[in-house]
Amino acid sequence: MKKFIIICLFFNLLVLNAASLNPRIYYLDWEQISNELKFNVALEKEEFSNLDREGRIVFGIEKGKTINSLEELSVNCRILSLRTSEVIFEKEIPLQKGIIVMDFNLENLEPGSYQVTGEIKKAQNVLKKDEKIFRYVKKPMPANKGKIPLFFSTDVKINSKDTFPVSFGIPFPEGTLWNENNVRILDKDGKPVACQKTIRSRWGHSNNSSIRWLGIDFQAQNTVSNWQNKKQPSYFVEFGPSIPSPPSSQKINIEETEQAYNVDNGEIKFVIKKKSWNFIDSVISNRKEIFKNTDNDGFYLIDHQGNIYRASNDKDVKVEIEERGDLKTVFRIEGWYVKDNTEGNTINYRLPTDKLCKFISRIEVFAGKPYVRVLHTIIFTFDSNSVRLKDIGFSLPSTEIKNAYFGIENDQFFKVDKNAIDNGPVYLVQHLADKFSIEDAKKTIKEGKHSEGWFAIEKQNGDIIGINHRETWQRFPKEMEIIKDGIKFHIWPAHGKTHPDIDEIDSKEIYKLWFAHQGKELNLAMPWKYYFKAAELYNGPATDVYSAPGLVLAGVHSSILGASITSDMLVTFLTGENIEKQKEISNCFQSLPHCIHD
Repeated sequence: MKKFIIICLFFNLLVLNAASLNPRIYYLDWEQISNELKFNVALEKEEFSNLDREGRIVFGIEKGKTINSLEELSVNCRILSLRTSEVIFEKEIPLQKGIIVMDFNLENLEPGSYQVTGEIKKAQNVLKKDEKIFRYVKKPMPANKGKIPLFFSTDVKINSKDTFPVSFGIPFPEGTLWNENNVRILDKDGKPVACQKTIRSRWGHSNNSSIRWLGIDFQAQNTVSNWQNKKQPSYFVEFGPSIPSPPSSQKINIEETEQAYNVDNGEIKFVIKKKSWNFIDSVISNRKEIFKNTDNDGFYLIDHQGNIYRASNDKDVKVEIEERGDLKTVFRIEGWYVKDNTEGNTINYRLPTDKLCKFISRIEVFAGKPYVRVLHTIIFTFDSNSVRLKDIGFSLPSTEIKNAYFGIENDQFFKVDKNAIDNGPVYLVQHLADKFSIEDAKKTIKEGKHSEGWFAIEKQNGDIIGINHRETWQRFPKEMEIIKDGIKFHIWPAHGKTHPDIDEIDSKEIYKLWFAHQGKELNLAMPWKYYFKAAELYNGPATDVYSAPGLVLAGVHSSILGASITSDMLVTFLTGENIEKQKEISNCFQSLPHCIHD
């Protein structure tokens, strides 16, 4: 009788401890390729603490060829306290997939070392066994409240009545912050400023872990760069368990239909199509349509044979919301450039092909702002020894153009009137890092060193549509083109230039890879003359990759396949404003204000 009571008490202790660990079990697929039975136990950490709250154990199983199905097996998990030699948890888990994940509470554990034993079983037979040991320690709790000054890396040069979006991240020590809603932004006078918080990472695997990196978005007023002297911070991050998160007075509203996303950020309303994606399909401001796109506009490229491929031709494009908030929402679009008048079925790294290059675009929408940010990435899917590109572009249509403007150095702009545009395209080409030219079909109109990275058209009714591109002269060659029915930004110029005065294989020039930075076409195949020059410079035609000539030879034989280029742009839709406002917005975008915490 006494033995029965002891057994019952021990059983109740196991049940009690199992409940206190509160295990949560789920399954993941694991490829079954081994000929033999394999079994492993893995721990999230070797040392857990009271700052973790939860732990994770993973069991990986490959059944081999002698077992027909995973369902024939089970895993017995046992946790033993090495301090007391007591089993604090034991559970047999049926197998459904090749990975078992078990999350468990740590809060009721005593400090010490624990042994995790996993046994793979068929019926009552133990087929394999694995063991791991972890430690559980108590750590002092860190400060859970504070006020952190923020300093700006660049000026925010914006009208005193306006603001500009700022995005930054801030790290927190383990155990400091558990809920993003207990964080707010304060201005220099201590007044709360609306902000959007996004958890970028945690100190552990679950949402019960403390926050490691917090992303914060807010809209900053005019301020000066102060990160070097760290005096007079304009804003602060305040956090603590009793800190309220103030609601935003602005909000981005999104209505999703089967065909599109209808977006209203409080300043402009626009449509992002889910099929035949052409960037933004239409824009309404002050109850009037100020922009209407076509299926032939948006992002495109042209190969060396003259075939045109458009993002809007991709029938299987994927458009989704990647990040959603009141102050900022991010759309992610992924697809292919598809050749005109094809079904888009064939993919080849040489011509002919229906699909040439993938793209991933992100459209960032800001509450109350007449612009969107576009980060467009082109992924090259062709053999650079077989395919060249004449043009990589982004076009927006427009009618009734009154004037056009190019932003140029010294915070100036160059104005082009309607008559000049009616006579043919006018374009600015940043063809060297220190040289741009504004030209039409007949002559060079103006030259200078650095484009300011923006151009815009002013319509007869005063509406302004502009494209702003960051780091234009640093990422040369680039082109901005005005035509009578719209504007085009060329990621690779349609009117590219060659510079015969530059000896591209001279010892002072060869590392600049001029073959990829000039010419009428984007030709990413490294010429043989680069290898021959490297062999001459290093006194020998070495071919191994541990030598300079060998590395150059590897470049000659390599392909651009899989490489990518990202363009960072801001597209403005202004009504009731003048070109000075376009310039002001572009200046802020070029510097892209960023906060640095103390």
